[in-house]
Amino acid sequence: MPLKKEGTRTTETFEFTLTHADVVDLMNDTQVQLNSGNVLSTQILELCMQTSIGGGNEIRLRQFKPNDKLIFKFNVITQNGTAEAVGDLDVA
Repeated sequence: MPLKKEGTRTTETFEFTLTHADVVDLMNDTQVQLNSGNVLSTQILELCMQTSIGGGNEIRLRQFKPNDKLIFKFNVITQNGTAEAVGDLDVA
């Protein structure tokens, strides 16, 4: 009797969250000391992204206000099994 083996695909999602308070704490840290360590918890910050493409252009995203969160997300996809693609069956 033939043996069927099917590939499986698993997706894991990860995220790293920084609150406005986390960022202000980092700015006021003794090793950073932005504005002499006097960044207020009510300070509105500006979110920008600097790209490596095109000579480091800066893209201004939006204001980062006291109740906002900055979330970095990514997925890790793992494919296991002997099948070449998910759903493909190897029949021996």
